[in-house]
Amino acid sequence: MKEKYLIIYQRVSSAAQSLELQDAAAKRYLESIGLNGEENFIINLNDHDVSATKLKMNHRPNLMQLIALIKEGKVKTVVVYKRDRLARNFYEFVDITKIFIKYNVEVIYTASNEPPFKNKLALEAFFGMFAQMEGQNISTRTADARKQYPSSIFGYKRIIDETSKRRYIINEEKKCLIESLFTDFSKVINEEQFVDFLMLRRKGLKDPDKIIKTLTNPFYAGHYETKNSYHYCLM
Repeated sequence: MKEKYLIIYQRVSSAAQSLELQDAAAKRYLESIGLNGEENFIINLNDHDVSATKLKMNHRPNLMQLIALIKEGKVKTVVVYKRDRLARNFYEFVDITKIFIKYNVEVIYTASNEPPFKNKLALEAFFGMFAQMEGQNISTRTADARKQYPSSIFGYKRIIDETSKRRYIINEEKKCLIESLFTDFSKVINEEQFVDFLMLRRKGLKDPDKIIKTLTNPFYAGHYETKNSYHYCLM
């Protein structure tokens, strides 16, 4: 019978992230069992710049290749850094785990604090639930960071100082426009005036949607929004 594959699966969510940590952990595991990673039965499958929170599993090409190889009976071992590299969605993780169990695949998690794979669906499902919760927490932290440090803000220029701290300075070319926008809006007292306010043509602010977003953005009041409150921010 032809020798089955050992597959190293890795994933990072963005192009800016590196596979270095996952590479190093996989290499240490291979060395621990007397392999150098060059053996012809070892396959590396990497999903780079592939978010498990934004993309369903069937849109992660190398994960799908891994699953296809398993279903063909060609895989003995899967080496992966952590469970959340496979899936951030509870139901997807359970589906993947069912495949591991059904085809008797050995699963090795190489992160130092990751519990070893258990050949029991109920227990693995429990771990998968935590992977989803962590993914949701990351999404929340990322959204909060974008609110506090937006990549762009109308009427301001973003600069990064020598300490890598992001700061915002007023764009003098748009200063008068921003000031007049808020001044004009402060004079609106009824629905008709609000419509007239939106209909007024302003250079650089012709889209009503952009006007509303600007007026309701707490950044212009020196604050940023979190789930339940507003916080003062230094520009």
